[in-house]
Amino acid sequence: MKVTIRKLRISDAADLRECINDKEIVRRLDDEDIKYPFTLADAKKYIKKSLKDKDSHEFAVLCDGEFAGTVVLENPAVGKKTYELGYVVCKKHQGKGVASKAVKLMIDYGFKKMKINKIWAGVLSNNPASMKVLEKCGFRPEGRLKKHTYKNNRYYDDVIYGLIRR
Repeated sequence: MKVTIRKLRISDAADLRECINDKEIVRRLDDEDIKYPFTLADAKKYIKKSLKDKDSHEFAVLCDGEFAGTVVLENPAVGKKTYELGYVVCKKHQGKGVASKAVKLMIDYGFKKMKINKIWAGVLSNNPASMKVLEKCGFRPEGRLKKHTYKNNRYYDDVIYGLIRR
């Protein structure tokens, strides 16, 4: 299995819609722009917004050439040396190491190409699989924001992970 990343493009909209239009995936995301159902129009709007944002470095994740999700470095802190990591992997590619490989590729991109110092990620407390991915990639927990995110009529803690360039 070969995992690669490439810049997200508008032609990925149908694949992105198919990937994200899943209640279980949306339930674990803390992105306000992604709701269920996720339509083709939503996917196009999401990609256009991402492409327009000069501080967003979003990539399609490919598994053996097939669209398998997205990975992004975005929301830089002051000075643009710390970025937030986000990722989503389509259900059919979950549990196969795709997320870990994509995150490692993005870490490499951030530290080597962008020359940033730190990457952080916030994970909803209902997503232990994502926490495992981050820990496998070298991230360490840095804190927990209690009942920080309100989604699906309930509150979730946000667990904050960080990785500093060595």
